[in-house]
Amino acid sequence: VCVVLGEVLLGVISQHDLMALQGSSPLAVINDIEKQATVSGLARLVEAMDRAVKGLLGSGVSAKDITAFISECNDRLTRRVIALTEESLHQEGLGPPPVSYCWLALGSEGRKEQTLRTDQDNALIYEDPEDGSDQDGSKDYLLLAQGVVSGLEACGFPKCKGGIMASNPKWCQTETAWKGYFS
Repeated sequence: VCVVLGEVLLGVISQHDLMALQGSSPLAVINDIEKQATVSGLARLVEAMDRAVKGLLGSGVSAKDITAFISECNDRLTRRVIALTEESLHQEGLGPPPVSYCWLALGSEGRKEQTLRTDQDNALIYEDPEDGSDQDGSKDYLLLAQGVVSGLEACGFPKCKGGIMASNPKWCQTETAWKGYFS
């Protein structure tokens, strides 16, 4: 929309400007995800994600670009849930993860083809403990995975009916175990 005074162009109001005023600009949604301090705060953003998608659809954005936006939002939301879960476990006295780990997005999310809120398909790989170590870390990582899966569920991502989630011990394993799966 052009804003004029007489014959003088004062400015332009874009669809992005209108979406930002409604709190559903794609960029605003992504920024809001990063700022949330609680899982419940993240869960409240799901409606803003839906409005942003509706705005993109109304603007004629391609399905490929919309699924890319959805995947980006869901990836950022997942990373934020992981960080919040780590913080929560630390506050409960668990401490930082004992070894490095990697959260895997599987299925449509892993392929970046996710629609609004499909079910969860995820896994966790963690570094093998050092030889002679008395801590294998499996309980720590299962606690982390259970917290993340619960957080994602609170954000509207239902649990996988087939149990393909990091909260399932089969999908929360050491690097060596995963190499065994693939070999």
